[in-house]
Amino acid sequence: MSLLPFIPSAPDELIRAKTLLGEIKRCVSSGALRKEFDEQLRLSLGLDQSSDQHEAEALLDWFTFEWCDDEGRGVIDRFVESARGLTQDNRELALDWLDSISGVFEMKVVTRSAVRLRELETGELYEVDPESSSELSMLKRGQFICARILPLGDRFIFSYPPLLMPNRSAAVATAEVSRILNSLNSPEMQQQILEEVREVFCEYFGSDEVTVAPGALSETVEGFLRYMFFVRVDPETDATMAETFKTEFNEDLWLPVMGPVPTQVLNPSEVTIICDEFEGIVFLPEYALFKRIFETPNPAAAAPNWRDIVSAYIKDPCLPAIAFERVTEKHPKRVEKIMRELLEDDDFSIDHLYCALLHFKEPAEGFDNLEDDEKLWDLFDGQKAAGKNSKPTAPASKTKPSRRGNSKGARTGALKAAPAPKLARANSSKRPPSRAVAAASIKGARKKAKARS
Repeated sequence: MSLLPFIPSAPDELIRAKTLLGEIKRCVSSGALRKEFDEQLRLSLGLDQSSDQHEAEALLDWFTFEWCDDEGRGVIDRFVESARGLTQDNRELALDWLDSISGVFEMKVVTRSAVRLRELETGELYEVDPESSSELSMLKRGQFICARILPLGDRFIFSYPPLLMPNRSAAVATAEVSRILNSLNSPEMQQQILEEVREVFCEYFGSDEVTVAPGALSETVEGFLRYMFFVRVDPETDATMAETFKTEFNEDLWLPVMGPVPTQVLNPSEVTIICDEFEGIVFLPEYALFKRIFETPNPAAAAPNWRDIVSAYIKDPCLPAIAFERVTEKHPKRVEKIMRELLEDDDFSIDHLYCALLHFKEPAEGFDNLEDDEKLWDLFDGQKAAGKNSKPTAPASKTKPSRRGNSKGARTGALKAAPAPKLARANSSKRPPSRAVAAASIKGARKKAKARS
């Protein structure tokens, strides 16, 4: 970027930016995302560890700018959608912060009004307006800091107080760790990790699914993770994951203490663990019984309470669609028949299965009838909208494209919690494209219809 003379941002602009930043972070620390943030804090620090102020601030900052929900929406996306009375200027500034820059910087110039930084990874120079005189007093030319900066006009501001690095060697090492972690954030790498985890899962259990008693669930998962990280030797590296992690990061790998894994069906007699190449590891209560319901012409013979079990898998948002995906692959006609009976709709088609699951798992105001969602589904289904002979396109991103590409910063606590496999839902866009396109489109259409009403 071209460097301008040191002319600090107007005081009112700095106040506006800091006020907006505080409002966004309060959505995390005390708003609707507090529960999700607390869980991330627990996973990063471990159940038996407490955080100091800087560690907690760093994780809050990471969550604010890096975390995404299952739909790919981050904190800023959700803030912009829900904030009342948000001015157009503040909305645009918040969206600009989707291009935040996190990394390790060298202090090149420090004056009373601004700081010039050089990012170690790219060599780019940035001019930053310090938040306060105390923030400026701790910074000196030639020092190295780990920080995140946010665009504000032609300059930048710190998103939270920068962390001073002890020396150049530590700064270079941190920048290298950040580079490695960045590579792990790419969709291709995440998909590769999921595939490798599934391979190890099948190697350990002998199948991609295993059923256990609820009381043995945590012990079973811990046993698998211990095998994957500390026992199994990679034939390519001739080392365990823990040994490789120690070599690359110079830190010991540790496993977080597993608490009780929640199950959505009340008092299940068994829980099935599935490792799917797209969804990752999921826990399905009474899934073995759920499968048997579709394997027989008489569901009541398999389970007298079959209606309650199947209804839970239709309506509970915590039970992923993979359960229906698997039984539908083998018994599509029986799935359609049972859905017709439960929905009391003799015309229900298996083609609308995902639409029905979306309707009940993620209900939307103004779409009380399944028929309304089915019409939208048909309208936006990729194959029908683009023609049966053309390929549907991928759904558009809901966030602004980054000017720097995928320049994600080092995660707080990433050295403590190793690049472990994703144990939750993976990006559903890897599933059949028509489903992903229709699901994304129907949600967008719901919002537009609600906005018009």
